[in-house]
Amino acid sequence: MTDRKRATLRLPLDCTRRLNEAARVSGLSRNRVVQLAIDGYLDGIANPSVNSLRIAQASEYLLVVADLAITKLIPDQRENITAIFAQRLEQYHGVR
Repeated sequence: MTDRKRATLRLPLDCTRRLNEAARVSGLSRNRVVQLAIDGYLDGIANPSVNSLRIAQASEYLLVVADLAITKLIPDQRENITAIFAQRLEQYHGVR
């Protein structure tokens, strides 16, 4: 006997491709990837620990402060700072 119930899902093709890729990369079954995704989503709804609006507001505030500080205090370093930013973005996040 099992404590599971069968469910059928209809997914957009892009979602299906992403699911297949996640299963392939993780070595998990597609069923397990779906279970983990649903659990994570439902846990987030039940226990919201991240306030996206607050994070966005804080990020924007810090960006404005940094921009003003660079403009006023070290305008000659703007290009150097931009280059370091681009390098770190690629290094740590794989974004070019």
